Amino acid sequence: MSEGDAGVLYVIDDDSKLHKLEPGKHSKRTQRFLEGRLINGRHRWFGPRKFPFEIPDTTTVDQDVSQNWTKYQEILGKLNHEELKKLSDHINKFSDEQYCEIIDVFSSCNFLKPLLVTQGKKINEDVVFSLDKILDLQKKKSLDEAWKDLPGIIDELVKFQKTEIKLVQGYASKAGVKFAQEAWKETWDPSKKVTPLGMIMRAFRGKEFSKVCTDNQMKDVKEKYFKDECGQKIKDHDKVEVVDVLKSAYDKSGGGFWNSSDWRVATKGKGGWADQTPLSNYSKLSSDGYQDGLVSEQCKHMSDWTNVLFTLGQGYADAEVCKKIFEGVFGRDVSEKRYCFCFLS
Repeated sequence: MSEGDAGVLYVIDDDSKLHKLEPGKHSKRTQRFLEGRLINGRHRWFGPRKFPFEIPDTTTVDQDVSQNWTKYQEILGKLNHEELKKLSDHINKFSDEQYCEIIDVFSSCNFLKPLLVTQGKKINEDVVFSLDKILDLQKKKSLDEAWKDLPGIIDELVKFQKTEIKLVQGYASKAGVKFAQEAWKETWDPSKKVTPLGMIMRAFRGKEFSKVCTDNQMKDVKEKYFKDECGQKIKDHDKVEVVDVLKSAYDKSGGGFWNSSDWRVATKGKGGWADQTPLSNYSKLSSDGYQDGLVSEQCKHMSDWTNVLFTLGQGYADAEVCKKIFEGVFGRDVSEKRYCFCFLS
């Protein structure tokens, strides 16, 4: 939806087909908002009228952001406390259908809702937002202090009522912030241990991982695990070719102390993990979480008993959050747990 928009929209579906939407199907003359700032006696508005906001130039990751914390404080200063509270009230009244419309943009509501919400309850009963809490970051004296206190702020920003979530929310917030901070500070490199958000950011930027499709020294790996993807053309787009692949790998044994590992690689058309292609060499998958275009979806490199024991449970939380991130990214269909990087010839 848009405010007063009368233009034609074009939408691309799952089959890469283009659909034309006339303005009458997506634009409305009247929008009714029950919260927000009253701007002209009749209509209400959330946030500043201008978008993007009139904010000072921000620093980039290439700059020393720790020396420019005041820039971020100025950005936060543009947000209005009362408006954020009203926006929270507005979101907290969403129906499940409205929530799912948003969630389905980046994940699957059918996947996330059972994880976050008690069976038989509505989403707005078990997930409560207090967006104004983000302004607490403005009081921090430095970026390092902000990172340190961010987990506690997140716990106040979004409160979960489901018992299982409440018990681990603090640990999960710390894990999520840890991964975000790692991704913020430096670009993840395939030679290092996996940081899930860093890996995802690299993938979204379209950077090569393994070069399994192009490096002659990796012909054997390509033939075993990536022949269904490398060099293939995208349907209805003959000039778009797959040049690199990122796939999920899984230890079917469960990884118990006495169990021998039974790693499998996701392969199109082979059903569940029990029917997937076995993997013989998995040493770096276990130690680093990544090996030759394959990702340990279970985050085995974070869940060894020494890591869990010596971090007083935080290591377990790190591994669980890492797993949930990759589960959301790769989806539930084992045969489709892959990302293909394409090049337009």
